[in-house]
Amino acid sequence: MAYIGNFPAKSKTTTSSQYFNGDGSTVAFTLNRPVNVAADLEVFVDNVQQEPGSGKSYTATGTSLTFDAAPSAGTANVYVVYRGLAEVTTRLEHDPNAALAATTGTFSGAVSGTTGTFSGFVGTSSTGALTLPAGTTAQRPSSPVNGMIRYNTTDDVTEEYRDGAWVILSNTFQASGGTETTYTSGSTNYKVHTFLSSASLSVTGPTKSVEYFIVAGGGSGGGGFASYAAGGGGGAGGMVTGTTTLGAGTYSITVAAGGAAVNGSNPGNAGGNSSFGSIASATGGGGGGSWVGSPSTSNAGDGGSGGGGANSSGDRNGGSGTTGQGNAGGSGITYSGNTSSAGGGGGGKGSVGANASGGTAGNGGSSATNDYRTGSNVYYAGGGGGGGGTGGTGGTSSGGNGGGTNTSGSNGTANTGGGGGGGGTVPTSSPPTNSGSGAGGIVVIRYEV
Repeated sequence: MAYIGNFPAKSKTTTSSQYFNGDGSTVAFTLNRPVNVAADLEVFVDNVQQEPGSGKSYTATGTSLTFDAAPSAGTANVYVVYRGLAEVTTRLEHDPNAALAATTGTFSGAVSGTTGTFSGFVGTSSTGALTLPAGTTAQRPSSPVNGMIRYNTTDDVTEEYRDGAWVILSNTFQASGGTETTYTSGSTNYKVHTFLSSASLSVTGPTKSVEYFIVAGGGSGGGGFASYAAGGGGGAGGMVTGTTTLGAGTYSITVAAGGAAVNGSNPGNAGGNSSFGSIASATGGGGGGSWVGSPSTSNAGDGGSGGGGANSSGDRNGGSGTTGQGNAGGSGITYSGNTSSAGGGGGGKGSVGANASGGTAGNGGSSATNDYRTGSNVYYAGGGGGGGGTGGTGGTSSGGNGGGTNTSGSNGTANTGGGGGGGGTVPTSSPPTNSGSGAGGIVVIRYEV
């Protein structure tokens, strides 16, 4: 049977007597109070006093009285006198299936159980530590009440439930916002906040160094138009990485959309700018150029990376990129007779967009890789391929491909900031072709945990 607390102090009893009925065969009798040794008793059988001790008349310990030979039969013929005070050691025992209630008490060993309530002060005089219940965020109590305290193994903090929410008690850096994930790279554990749309990052606790990765929206390609005109590829959104120290506060996160697709002789649309509060920002990609008449000025857009140029009788250059974020777009080429014109490739983070040659469009500038989100490299910020008789290829796994004859350009890969492909060349009287849209951007923040 279980017991709690320290052993009670020894107790003492007063002198009393007890009778038994002998039957000629029974040698063991139960005393109504415990004794230490046989000499604590005076025992008479048929009014004859018996000698205590093993091998003599009887022995006694606790509540057991044992005779060497069975007393003769008779009514109340066995008479026992308890001598003086007997010292008895007892302990408090508790039924493990019953509720336990106490006003005070001391536990000298471990206390375990599935449930229990202490209505008074609970403390410890130990110089060690008190171990709290521990579990993941998903394992929080389903019906919490104010004052509950636990250790959250997901966030590595001690937390308290108060006024309808779990509140962090640990004086550690904590951030929330976006899609939160963790991974291990080498021997380093990271927590990651990924934003695929605009939101905010909330920070509590002391300052901490974090790494950030920002990609703006990619520009869309230029459209394809009759008389063998084709569009340039869209420039990739600017790509920025860096390190900063965050303190407590709320930081706005802007994740830009890519430029919308266009049709016919329209130049591509620029992508939007992405940002991490006032800490850093990336510039949207420039739109791809399209056919222009007179005056013959290139309409390829500047941006994080520039859009690819298209055909014209004069300036066919691609747009400029932003230093440190991307590169310029390639030049387009005008048609001659029935030879298709072709657009230049949009610039990418990794390289400039390629120039068009003959009826073959320029490829989009190369993508760049980053591993902040998952620990594995992913391609971002590839330029869109130019449109032409033969369309250019977009930057790896990010930029959209340019369209060929009578073929529309393809979209940049979602949330990579890739430029859209230029619309393909259109023979006389054929319907115009569409460009591909630029891809939206992304913001990733990670730090060691």
